[in-house]
Amino acid sequence: MSYRFSSRPGQGACWLVFFAAFALVAATGATGLAQPAQAPPAAKNDSPTCNYPAPYTSPYTLTYTCDTASLSVGFDQPPRNDTTLESSMPYADWYDQAAYNQGDITWGPPPAQYPAVSLPANAGCSPLQWKRERIVATAAQYIGRYYQHHHILDWNPPADWPYSETLIGCQTPGIDCSDFSSWYYNYGLGIRLNTAVAVQALPTTPIPGPGGVGNITPKVVAASVDNVPPDFATLCSQLQTGDLLYIKGSPTGPVTHVIMWVGSLGSGPDPLVLDSHDNSPVVYDSNNVAIPLGIHLRPFRVTEWYYTSFSHALRILPSGESATPANSLLLGDQ
Repeated sequence: MSYRFSSRPGQGACWLVFFAAFALVAATGATGLAQPAQAPPAAKNDSPTCNYPAPYTSPYTLTYTCDTASLSVGFDQPPRNDTTLESSMPYADWYDQAAYNQGDITWGPPPAQYPAVSLPANAGCSPLQWKRERIVATAAQYIGRYYQHHHILDWNPPADWPYSETLIGCQTPGIDCSDFSSWYYNYGLGIRLNTAVAVQALPTTPIPGPGGVGNITPKVVAASVDNVPPDFATLCSQLQTGDLLYIKGSPTGPVTHVIMWVGSLGSGPDPLVLDSHDNSPVVYDSNNVAIPLGIHLRPFRVTEWYYTSFSHALRILPSGESATPANSLLLGDQ
């Protein structure tokens, strides 16, 4: 089943248009992508300084091979169905500046550790493929959310809260690139990555296993040599759905951004990635339309920043089938 995405200004929800016949849905029992457990809050600041993007419809689609209902298992159950549990900080303290260390105020509440999940009986695909598609489906449900320097998606500070400036120009719910990559691995599988992009990018940074149990050792699957990325076609052939690609601010600079490889699930003239991007630089879609800031599918092209400033790619999920029992996602054998 394929899904196309559009977003509307002033609203972070993802609007999905399903391009599959009703007969196919009835025959397979498939359902649409899971939506966020609660509707995203409206911005508390609709001042003229808010640079809301124009309405946007993506030309790109996602097509899943696993049963789509299985990809959202647990999203309607605690703690994943309660936005007040997104943080390890009690909800009563989220909007109390006195509860924060000075350097943490603009970022808001730190993320909670989500529990591990079990492979659903109706997955309709291999355990490894389900994990990869689960990560993409988790991230895709937030398409249209804004780019903000926040740790969690549904923190919605008031207009007078200390602000770490982004291009949208005002306080709204939203998330930045490495907090987003940590978010979808955590919310989807219970794997919480470090949220600082330079630290997350290091293959030596410890990664707790699902639910905080055990440890995961990521694998470097591709890397630039002397600031020269691998051959484009070779690089694309080495990557798998769910891999994290770390991008430098310039071809010789430090890592400043992270994107997720969509792989075979994406449909378009170019390979696709999914990220939360501040639009510096602007990325254009296959119709030559500027993709708005925030969470969107974006193309990965040989002439553009994601490739020319590519640093390396990490694989959080294993390359082959795990020896762990099929109903478990405790990736302890990596």
